[in-house]
Amino acid sequence: MGDLDEKIEAGFEKLFSKWERSDLRIVNYREKEVSDADAHDQVLRSMDADAVDPSALPRVLKEYLEPCHEEFMLRDRLKPLQRDFGGNEGIT
Repeated sequence: MGDLDEKIEAGFEKLFSKWERSDLRIVNYREKEVSDADAHDQVLRSMDADAVDPSALPRVLKEYLEPCHEEFMLRDRLKPLQRDFGGNEGIT
């Protein structure tokens, strides 16, 4: 029975460690400002790694410009694109 208890304890320790790393990662993401150029590079790298399908680009762009979650809303992100590209037609 002691072996099982040790495995359960090790499993919980591993889980808690992952949660702590995840919490730290979230804090780091919140503190990091992402420029349009950085976002562009990340999307291209994600496509190169087959993590984002090219057909998903309209949804990715829409989420970047108009985030669903308040925590990710970026100030004045849409205004330069509307100015440069004449609005957000075709972004659905």
